[in-house]
Amino acid sequence: MREKGSAVPRKAVPRLEEDLMSRVGLASLRLELGLVPLRAKEEARRYLKTQGKHFDGAQLVKLCLEGRASDGTAALQKGFTKLRAALFLEESGAPPRPAVKSKRGGSIWTKLSASVLARLIVFGITCFLVVLFLVLARYNFAWFNIYDWSDSIRDFFKS
Repeated sequence: MREKGSAVPRKAVPRLEEDLMSRVGLASLRLELGLVPLRAKEEARRYLKTQGKHFDGAQLVKLCLEGRASDGTAALQKGFTKLRAALFLEESGAPPRPAVKSKRGGSIWTKLSASVLARLIVFGITCFLVVLFLVLARYNFAWFNIYDWSDSIRDFFKS
C-alpha cells in the first residue's frame, strides 16, 4: 500500500490502532483547546497518582473525551484558529502576534507615587554625575575652581 506521490510503501495500520490514534489525537486537541472539563482533569490526575509509572492510556483518553458532545461550533472555531496559527508558524518561522489587552490599572496614588519615585531617582543620578564631574575637573585641571565661579555669579547678582 503506497501513499499518493510517495515511493515508500506505507505500513498497514490495524483498524483498532487507527481508531485509538484518532481518539488520542482528538483527546489531545480537546486538552490543548481547554475543552476538557476541570472535573475530568482532576479525575485523570487522581488516576495517574494511583497508577504510578504504568497506566492505561485508553483510560486517560476516555477521561479527556467525556462531554465532547457539548463542544459545539465554538470548539471548531478554536480548533481552526489553532491549526491556522500552527501552520503559519511553520511557514514563516514567527508566531502570529495575538491581540494583547492592556492591563494598566491601579489607583491614581499608585501612578503618582511611581512617577515621583522615578523623578527622584533621575534627580539623584543627575546630582551624582554633576558632583563627580566637578571633583574630577578640580583634580585634573588646576585652573578650574568652582568657588571663583560662584563668587563671580554672586557679585553679578549683588550689583
